[in-house]
Amino acid sequence: MKMKAILSLLGLCLLSGCPDSNTSKTPDSKAKSTSAEESHSNKQTNEAVQPKPDAPEAVQAFKDLGATMKLSDDGRVLILDLKGSTAKDEDLKHLAGLPSLERLTIWGPDFTDTATEEISKKKNLWYLNMESTAIGDEGVKNLADLKNLQVLSLRATNITNDALKVVAEFPNLKDLDLRFNKEINDEGMPLIKGMKNLKVLKLQATQVTDEGMKNVAELPNLQRLNTWGRNISDKTLELLKDKNLVSLELDDTEISDEGLKHLKDMTNMEALHLRRDFVGDPGIANLQGMKKLQTLHLRDTVVTDEGMKYLSGLTELTYLDLDESMIGDKGLEQIKNMKKLQRLGLWGTETTDAGLKIISGLTNLTRLNLEGTKITDEGLDYLLPLKKLEYLNLSKTEITDEGLQKLTALKNLKELLLSFTQVTDKGVEKFKAAVPGCKVKR
Repeated sequence: MKMKAILSLLGLCLLSGCPDSNTSKTPDSKAKSTSAEESHSNKQTNEAVQPKPDAPEAVQAFKDLGATMKLSDDGRVLILDLKGSTAKDEDLKHLAGLPSLERLTIWGPDFTDTATEEISKKKNLWYLNMESTAIGDEGVKNLADLKNLQVLSLRATNITNDALKVVAEFPNLKDLDLRFNKEINDEGMPLIKGMKNLKVLKLQATQVTDEGMKNVAELPNLQRLNTWGRNISDKTLELLKDKNLVSLELDDTEISDEGLKHLKDMTNMEALHLRRDFVGDPGIANLQGMKKLQTLHLRDTVVTDEGMKYLSGLTELTYLDLDESMIGDKGLEQIKNMKKLQRLGLWGTETTDAGLKIISGLTNLTRLNLEGTKITDEGLDYLLPLKKLEYLNLSKTEITDEGLQKLTALKNLKELLLSFTQVTDKGVEKFKAAVPGCKVKR
Protein backbone atom coordinates (compact mmCIF):
# COMPACT_ATOMS: atom_id res chain seq x y z
CA MET A 1 0.00 0.00 0.00
CA LYS A 2 2.79 2.40 0.89
CA MET A 3 4.60 1.62 -2.41
CA LYS A 4 1.42 2.39 -4.39
CA ALA A 5 1.07 5.71 -2.61
CA ILE A 6 4.69 6.64 -3.36
CA LEU A 7 4.32 5.70 -7.02
CA SER A 8 1.14 7.77 -7.23
CA LEU A 9 2.91 10.81 -5.86
CA LEU A 10 5.81 10.37 -8.26
CA GLY A 11 3.32 10.21 -11.10
CA LEU A 12 1.73 13.48 -10.05
CA CYS A 13 5.13 15.16 -9.93
CA LEU A 14 5.93 13.98 -13.45
CA LEU A 15 2.57 15.20 -14.76
CA SER A 16 2.65 18.60 -13.09
CA GLY A 17 6.37 19.22 -13.30
CA CYS A 18 8.66 20.25 -10.51
CA PRO A 19 8.22 23.75 -9.15
CA ASP A 20 10.76 26.26 -10.41
CA SER A 21 12.79 27.76 -7.60
CA ASN A 22 12.63 31.23 -9.09
CA THR A 23 8.89 31.22 -9.69
CA SER A 24 8.21 29.89 -6.21
CA LYS A 25 9.76 33.02 -4.71
CA THR A 26 7.91 35.48 -6.94
CA PRO A 27 4.54 35.37 -5.13
CA ASP A 28 6.27 35.90 -1.78
CA SER A 29 8.21 38.83 -3.18
CA LYS A 30 5.04 40.34 -4.57
CA ALA A 31 3.28 39.73 -1.27
CA LYS A 32 6.07 41.45 0.63
CA SER A 33 6.05 44.34 -1.83
CA THR A 34 2.28 44.66 -1.67
CA SER A 35 2.38 44.47 2.11
CA ALA A 36 4.97 47.23 2.23
CA GLU A 37 2.93 49.37 -0.14
CA GLU A 38 -0.20 48.80 1.91
CA SER A 39 1.69 49.64 5.06
CA HIS A 40 2.95 52.86 3.47
CA SER A 41 -0.53 53.60 2.14
CA ASN A 42 -2.09 52.96 5.56
CA LYS A 43 0.51 55.18 7.14
CA GLN A 44 -0.33 57.94 4.70
CA THR A 45 -4.04 57.38 5.34
CA ASN A 46 -3.57 57.49 9.10
CA GLU A 47 -1.50 60.64 8.74
CA ALA A 48 -4.18 62.11 6.49
CA VAL A 49 -7.00 61.53 8.98
CA GLN A 50 -5.09 62.83 11.98
CA PRO A 51 -7.22 65.70 13.31
CA LYS A 52 -5.69 69.13 13.16
CA PRO A 53 -4.93 70.67 16.54
CA ASP A 54 -6.76 73.79 17.68
CA ALA A 55 -5.04 77.15 17.46
CA PRO A 56 -4.11 78.04 21.06
CA GLU A 57 -4.87 81.71 20.47
CA ALA A 58 -8.40 80.85 19.32
CA VAL A 59 -9.09 78.73 22.39
CA GLN A 60 -7.74 81.47 24.64
CA ALA A 61 -9.82 84.11 22.88
CA PHE A 62 -13.04 82.22 23.57
CA LYS A 63 -12.00 81.57 27.16
CA ASP A 64 -11.45 85.30 27.64
CA LEU A 65 -14.93 85.95 26.28
CA GLY A 66 -16.46 83.66 28.91
CA ALA A 67 -17.37 80.80 26.58
CA THR A 68 -18.15 77.28 27.75
CA MET A 69 -16.20 74.57 25.94
CA LYS A 70 -16.13 70.81 25.95
CA LEU A 71 -13.06 69.00 24.69
CA SER A 72 -12.18 65.68 23.11
CA ASP A 73 -9.86 63.26 24.91
CA ASP A 74 -6.90 64.80 23.10
CA GLY A 75 -7.88 68.36 23.97
CA ARG A 76 -9.67 69.59 20.83
CA VAL A 77 -12.75 71.80 21.20
CA LEU A 78 -15.82 69.87 20.05
CA ILE A 79 -18.55 71.95 21.69
CA LEU A 80 -18.60 75.74 21.99
CA ASP A 81 -21.37 77.55 23.87
CA LEU A 82 -21.32 81.35 23.73
CA LYS A 83 -24.53 81.90 25.68
CA GLY A 84 -23.72 84.12 28.63
CA SER A 85 -20.44 85.21 27.09
CA THR A 86 -19.51 88.67 25.78
CA ALA A 87 -18.94 87.39 22.25
CA LYS A 88 -20.23 89.29 19.20
CA ASP A 89 -20.11 88.89 15.43
CA GLU A 90 -16.48 89.91 15.09
CA ASP A 91 -15.33 87.35 17.66
CA LEU A 92 -16.44 84.47 15.47
CA LYS A 93 -13.33 84.93 13.34
CA HIS A 94 -11.67 82.72 15.95
CA LEU A 95 -13.81 79.77 14.83
CA ALA A 96 -11.21 79.23 12.12
CA GLY A 97 -8.87 78.04 14.85
CA LEU A 98 -11.25 75.26 15.97
CA PRO A 99 -11.10 72.76 13.07
CA SER A 100 -12.88 69.94 14.93
CA LEU A 101 -15.88 71.94 16.15
CA GLU A 102 -19.12 69.91 15.96
CA ARG A 103 -21.58 71.83 18.13
CA LEU A 104 -22.05 75.60 18.36
CA THR A 105 -24.42 77.77 20.40
CA ILE A 106 -24.64 81.52 19.94
CA TRP A 107 -27.21 83.62 21.76
CA GLY A 108 -28.44 87.18 21.94
CA PRO A 109 -28.94 90.25 19.72
CA ASP A 110 -25.22 90.93 19.33
CA PHE A 111 -25.15 88.17 16.70
CA THR A 112 -26.48 89.22 13.29
CA ASP A 113 -26.44 87.86 9.75
CA THR A 114 -22.72 88.67 9.68
CA ALA A 115 -22.11 85.91 12.22
CA THR A 116 -23.18 83.22 9.79
CA GLU A 117 -20.41 84.14 7.35
CA GLU A 118 -17.90 82.55 9.72
CA ILE A 119 -20.22 79.80 10.89
CA SER A 120 -20.75 78.69 7.29
CA LYS A 121 -17.10 77.62 7.10
CA LYS A 122 -17.50 75.02 9.86
CA LYS A 123 -18.43 72.03 7.71
CA ASN A 124 -18.23 69.56 10.63
CA LEU A 125 -21.11 71.19 12.49
CA TRP A 126 -24.03 68.87 13.14
CA TYR A 127 -25.59 70.99 15.93
CA LEU A 128 -26.25 74.72 15.60
CA ASN A 129 -28.26 76.80 18.07
CA MET A 130 -28.84 80.47 17.18
CA GLU A 131 -31.65 81.18 19.63
CA SER A 132 -32.63 84.79 20.40
CA THR A 133 -30.15 86.25 17.92
CA ALA A 134 -30.85 88.97 15.34
CA ILE A 135 -30.20 86.56 12.49
CA GLY A 136 -32.71 86.65 9.65
CA ASP A 137 -33.26 85.13 6.23
CA GLU A 138 -29.99 86.41 4.74
CA GLY A 139 -28.04 84.89 7.57
CA VAL A 140 -29.68 81.51 7.08
CA LYS A 141 -28.84 81.63 3.38
CA ASN A 142 -25.16 81.77 4.33
CA LEU A 143 -25.52 78.36 5.98
CA ALA A 144 -26.63 76.53 2.84
CA ASP A 145 -23.44 74.42 2.61
CA LEU A 146 -23.67 72.98 6.12
CA LYS A 147 -24.96 69.65 4.84
CA ASN A 148 -24.09 67.75 8.02
CA LEU A 149 -26.52 69.68 10.20
CA GLN A 150 -28.82 67.42 12.21
CA VAL A 151 -30.06 69.86 14.85
CA LEU A 152 -30.93 73.50 14.12
CA SER A 153 -32.52 76.00 16.49
CA LEU A 154 -33.83 79.26 15.05
CA ARG A 155 -36.00 80.01 18.05
CA ALA A 156 -36.88 83.69 18.53
CA THR A 157 -34.83 84.99 15.59
CA ASN A 158 -35.80 87.33 12.74
CA ILE A 159 -36.53 84.71 10.12
CA THR A 160 -39.54 84.48 7.83
CA ASN A 161 -40.84 81.69 5.59
CA ASP A 162 -38.05 82.49 3.10
CA ALA A 163 -35.49 80.97 5.47
CA LEU A 164 -37.31 77.65 5.23
CA LYS A 165 -36.30 77.37 1.57
CA VAL A 166 -32.71 76.88 2.76
CA VAL A 167 -33.60 74.81 5.80
CA ALA A 168 -35.55 72.36 3.65
CA GLU A 169 -32.36 71.53 1.73
CA PHE A 170 -30.42 70.26 4.74
CA PRO A 171 -30.50 66.54 3.90
CA ASN A 172 -29.67 65.22 7.37
CA LEU A 173 -31.71 67.57 9.52
CA LYS A 174 -33.59 65.71 12.26
CA ASP A 175 -34.51 68.42 14.78
CA LEU A 176 -35.83 71.89 13.84
CA ASP A 177 -36.86 74.57 16.34
CA LEU A 178 -38.89 77.47 14.90
CA ARG A 179 -40.59 78.60 18.11
CA PHE A 180 -41.39 82.27 18.76
CA ASN A 181 -41.03 83.38 15.14
CA LYS A 182 -44.18 85.34 14.33
CA GLU A 183 -43.37 85.50 10.62
CA ILE A 184 -43.48 81.73 10.27
CA ASN A 185 -46.96 80.75 9.12
CA ASP A 186 -48.96 78.31 7.03
CA GLU A 187 -47.33 79.48 3.79
CA GLY A 188 -43.98 78.16 4.98
CA MET A 189 -45.13 74.66 5.81
CA PRO A 190 -45.23 73.30 2.21
CA LEU A 191 -41.51 74.11 2.04
CA ILE A 192 -40.62 71.64 4.79
CA LYS A 193 -43.14 68.86 4.25
CA GLY A 194 -40.67 66.87 2.15
CA MET A 195 -37.92 66.72 4.79
CA LYS A 196 -37.57 62.96 4.98
CA ASN A 197 -35.29 62.80 8.01
CA LEU A 198 -37.05 65.37 10.19
CA LYS A 199 -38.16 63.77 13.46
CA VAL A 200 -38.59 66.78 15.77
CA LEU A 201 -40.47 69.98 14.88
CA LYS A 202 -41.21 72.85 17.29
CA LEU A 203 -43.74 75.50 16.25
CA GLN A 204 -44.86 77.12 19.51
CA ALA A 205 -45.78 80.83 19.16
CA THR A 206 -45.63 80.85 15.37
CA GLN A 207 -48.62 81.68 13.17
CA VAL A 208 -49.09 78.10 11.95
CA THR A 209 -52.73 77.02 12.09
CA ASP A 210 -54.73 73.88 11.40
CA GLU A 211 -54.31 74.67 7.69
CA GLY A 212 -50.51 74.54 7.91
CA MET A 213 -50.71 71.33 9.89
CA LYS A 214 -51.92 69.59 6.74
CA ASN A 215 -48.33 69.85 5.45
CA VAL A 216 -46.75 69.04 8.81
CA ALA A 217 -48.76 65.81 8.88
CA GLU A 218 -47.04 64.78 5.63
CA LEU A 219 -43.59 64.65 7.23
CA PRO A 220 -42.85 60.92 6.86
CA ASN A 221 -40.73 60.39 9.96
CA LEU A 222 -42.12 62.94 12.38
CA GLN A 223 -41.97 61.66 15.97
CA ARG A 224 -42.06 64.76 18.19
CA LEU A 225 -44.24 67.81 17.58
CA ASN A 226 -44.53 70.98 19.61
CA THR A 227 -47.28 73.44 18.74
CA TRP A 228 -49.33 75.94 20.72
CA GLY A 229 -52.05 78.55 20.66
CA ARG A 230 -55.64 79.14 19.71
CA ASN A 231 -54.91 78.55 16.03
CA ILE A 232 -54.77 74.81 16.76
CA SER A 233 -57.97 72.79 17.18
CA ASP A 234 -59.33 69.26 16.92
CA LYS A 235 -58.72 69.46 13.16
CA THR A 236 -54.99 69.17 13.81
CA LEU A 237 -55.47 66.07 15.94
CA GLU A 238 -57.46 64.47 13.16
CA LEU A 239 -54.64 65.20 10.71
CA LEU A 240 -52.12 63.60 13.06
CA LYS A 241 -54.12 60.50 13.96
CA ASP A 242 -52.05 58.14 11.79
CA LYS A 243 -48.66 59.45 12.89
CA ASN A 244 -46.46 57.32 15.14
CA LEU A 245 -45.75 60.15 17.57
CA VAL A 246 -43.81 59.69 20.79
CA SER A 247 -44.16 63.30 21.98
CA LEU A 248 -46.94 65.85 21.41
CA GLU A 249 -47.12 69.31 23.03
CA LEU A 250 -50.48 71.04 22.68
CA ASP A 251 -50.58 73.69 25.41
CA ASP A 252 -53.07 76.60 25.25
CA THR A 253 -54.91 75.29 22.20
CA GLU A 254 -58.58 74.96 21.24
CA ILE A 255 -58.58 71.16 21.34
CA SER A 256 -61.39 69.38 23.17
CA ASP A 257 -62.38 65.97 24.51
CA GLU A 258 -63.73 65.14 21.06
CA GLY A 259 -60.34 65.75 19.47
CA LEU A 260 -58.47 63.54 21.92
CA LYS A 261 -60.16 60.47 20.49
CA HIS A 262 -57.72 60.79 17.56
CA LEU A 263 -54.83 60.07 19.96
CA LYS A 264 -56.29 56.79 21.17
CA ASP A 265 -54.10 54.58 18.99
CA MET A 266 -50.85 56.43 19.69
CA THR A 267 -49.62 53.71 22.02
CA ASN A 268 -45.95 54.68 21.65
CA MET A 269 -46.53 58.10 23.19
CA GLU A 270 -43.93 59.02 25.82
CA ALA A 271 -44.75 62.69 26.48
CA LEU A 272 -48.07 64.53 26.20
CA HIS A 273 -48.67 68.19 27.10
CA LEU A 274 -52.27 69.42 27.45
CA ARG A 275 -51.79 72.41 29.76
CA ARG A 276 -54.60 74.95 29.82
CA ASP A 277 -56.64 73.03 27.25
CA PHE A 278 -60.38 72.57 27.76
CA VAL A 279 -60.15 68.80 28.15
CA GLY A 280 -61.71 66.71 30.89
CA ASP A 281 -62.59 63.18 31.92
CA PRO A 282 -64.05 61.99 28.58
CA GLY A 283 -60.94 63.21 26.79
CA ILE A 284 -58.33 61.59 28.99
CA ALA A 285 -60.18 58.31 28.75
CA ASN A 286 -58.39 58.06 25.39
CA LEU A 287 -54.99 57.99 27.12
CA GLN A 288 -55.48 54.62 28.80
CA GLY A 289 -53.56 52.71 26.15
CA MET A 290 -50.48 54.93 26.36
CA LYS A 291 -48.57 52.49 28.55
CA LYS A 292 -45.20 53.98 27.59
CA LEU A 293 -46.15 57.47 28.73
CA GLN A 294 -43.47 59.04 30.94
CA THR A 295 -44.49 62.71 31.01
CA LEU A 296 -48.07 64.00 31.26
CA HIS A 297 -49.11 67.63 31.75
CA LEU A 298 -52.75 68.23 32.72
CA ARG A 299 -52.28 71.59 34.40
CA ASP A 300 -55.34 73.83 34.49
CA THR A 301 -57.59 71.39 32.66
CA VAL A 302 -61.06 70.28 33.77
CA VAL A 303 -60.07 66.74 34.70
CA THR A 304 -61.72 65.62 37.96
CA ASP A 305 -61.13 62.93 40.58
CA GLU A 306 -63.49 60.68 38.65
CA GLY A 307 -61.42 60.91 35.50
CA MET A 308 -58.18 60.01 37.25
CA LYS A 309 -59.15 56.33 37.04
CA TYR A 310 -58.17 56.46 33.37
CA LEU A 311 -54.59 57.21 34.36
CA SER A 312 -54.16 54.50 36.99
CA GLY A 313 -52.50 52.08 34.58
CA LEU A 314 -49.87 54.54 33.36
CA THR A 315 -47.21 53.18 35.66
CA GLU A 316 -44.24 54.28 33.54
CA LEU A 317 -44.92 57.94 34.36
CA THR A 318 -41.98 59.82 35.85
CA TYR A 319 -43.50 63.33 35.62
CA LEU A 320 -47.16 64.13 36.32
CA ASP A 321 -48.32 67.74 36.31
CA LEU A 322 -51.74 68.28 37.92
CA ASP A 323 -51.13 71.88 38.98
CA GLU A 324 -54.17 74.17 39.12
CA SER A 325 -56.55 71.29 38.44
CA MET A 326 -59.62 70.12 40.37
CA ILE A 327 -57.90 66.98 41.66
CA GLY A 328 -58.23 66.08 45.34
CA ASP A 329 -57.39 63.18 47.63
CA LYS A 330 -59.81 60.82 45.91
CA GLY A 331 -58.11 61.39 42.60
CA LEU A 332 -54.67 60.83 44.11
CA GLU A 333 -55.76 57.30 45.03
CA GLN A 334 -55.37 56.51 41.33
CA ILE A 335 -51.65 57.38 41.23
CA LYS A 336 -50.53 55.27 44.18
CA ASN A 337 -49.06 52.60 41.90
CA MET A 338 -47.00 55.06 39.87
CA LYS A 339 -43.86 54.05 41.68
CA LYS A 340 -41.54 55.54 39.05
CA LEU A 341 -42.80 59.09 39.58
CA GLN A 342 -39.99 61.55 40.14
CA ARG A 343 -41.86 64.83 39.67
CA LEU A 344 -45.39 65.58 40.86
CA GLY A 345 -47.19 68.92 40.57
CA LEU A 346 -50.18 69.52 42.87
CA TRP A 347 -50.07 73.31 43.11
CA GLY A 348 -53.50 74.77 43.73
CA THR A 349 -55.27 71.39 43.93
CA GLU A 350 -57.64 70.14 46.65
CA THR A 351 -54.93 68.00 48.25
CA THR A 352 -55.07 67.58 52.04
CA ASP A 353 -53.10 65.59 54.61
CA ALA A 354 -55.01 62.50 53.50
CA GLY A 355 -53.56 62.95 50.04
CA LEU A 356 -50.04 63.16 51.47
CA LYS A 357 -50.57 59.73 53.00
CA ILE A 358 -51.03 58.35 49.49
CA ILE A 359 -48.01 60.22 48.16
CA SER A 360 -45.82 58.76 50.92
CA GLY A 361 -45.49 55.56 48.91
CA LEU A 362 -43.99 57.32 45.89
CA THR A 363 -40.45 57.04 47.19
CA ASN A 364 -38.70 57.97 43.93
CA LEU A 365 -40.03 61.52 44.04
CA THR A 366 -37.32 64.18 43.72
CA ARG A 367 -39.59 67.21 43.10
CA LEU A 368 -42.96 67.89 44.75
CA ASN A 369 -45.08 71.02 44.47
CA LEU A 370 -47.75 71.45 47.16
CA GLU A 371 -48.14 75.22 46.92
CA GLY A 372 -51.60 76.47 47.78
CA THR A 373 -52.90 73.12 49.02
CA LYS A 374 -54.76 72.40 52.29
CA ILE A 375 -51.99 70.50 54.04
CA THR A 376 -50.97 71.04 57.68
CA ASP A 377 -48.01 70.31 59.95
CA GLU A 378 -49.56 66.99 60.84
CA GLY A 379 -49.53 65.82 57.23
CA LEU A 380 -45.81 66.48 56.80
CA ASP A 381 -45.08 63.23 58.63
CA TYR A 382 -46.17 61.47 55.45
CA LEU A 383 -43.40 63.15 53.48
CA LEU A 384 -40.61 61.70 55.60
CA PRO A 385 -40.32 58.45 53.59
CA LEU A 386 -39.53 60.53 50.50
CA LYS A 387 -35.78 60.46 51.11
CA LYS A 388 -34.90 61.39 47.52
CA LEU A 389 -36.73 64.73 47.61
CA GLU A 390 -34.56 67.59 46.35
CA TYR A 391 -37.23 70.23 45.71
CA LEU A 392 -40.30 70.90 47.86
CA ASN A 393 -42.73 73.80 47.50
CA LEU A 394 -44.92 74.47 50.54
CA SER A 395 -45.70 78.11 49.80
CA LYS A 396 -49.19 79.42 50.64
CA THR A 397 -49.91 76.57 53.05
CA GLU A 398 -50.56 76.55 56.81
CA ILE A 399 -47.13 75.15 57.68
CA THR A 400 -45.49 76.44 60.89
CA ASP A 401 -42.09 76.07 62.54
CA GLU A 402 -43.28 72.84 64.13
CA GLY A 403 -43.92 71.23 60.77
CA LEU A 404 -40.71 72.64 59.28
CA GLN A 405 -38.58 70.89 61.88
CA LYS A 406 -40.03 67.55 60.83
CA LEU A 407 -38.52 68.09 57.40
CA THR A 408 -34.98 68.07 58.80
CA ALA A 409 -35.08 64.32 58.19
CA LEU A 410 -35.01 64.99 54.43
CA LYS A 411 -31.26 65.43 54.09
CA ASN A 412 -31.25 65.48 50.28
CA LEU A 413 -33.37 68.62 50.05
CA LYS A 414 -31.67 71.30 47.97
CA GLU A 415 -34.52 73.81 47.61
CA LEU A 416 -37.45 74.50 49.96
CA LEU A 417 -40.06 77.18 49.22
CA LEU A 418 -41.98 78.61 52.19
CA SER A 419 -43.43 81.92 50.95
CA PHE A 420 -46.65 83.05 52.68
CA THR A 421 -46.57 80.38 55.38
CA GLN A 422 -46.50 80.76 59.17
CA VAL A 423 -42.84 79.81 59.38
CA THR A 424 -40.62 82.29 61.23
CA ASP A 425 -37.02 83.42 60.70
CA LYS A 426 -36.03 81.51 63.80
CA GLY A 427 -37.60 78.34 62.48
CA VAL A 428 -35.80 78.73 59.15
CA GLU A 429 -32.42 79.22 60.81
CA LYS A 430 -32.92 76.10 62.89
CA PHE A 431 -33.86 74.12 59.78
CA LYS A 432 -30.85 75.38 57.81
CA ALA A 433 -28.53 74.34 60.62
CA ALA A 434 -29.88 70.78 60.35
CA VAL A 435 -29.92 70.70 56.52
CA PRO A 436 -27.10 73.06 55.52
CA GLY A 437 -27.17 72.08 51.84
CA CYS A 438 -30.75 73.30 51.37
CA LYS A 439 -31.62 76.74 49.98
CA VAL A 440 -34.72 78.11 51.72
CA LYS A 441 -36.90 80.76 50.09
CA ARG A 442 -39.60 82.58 52.05
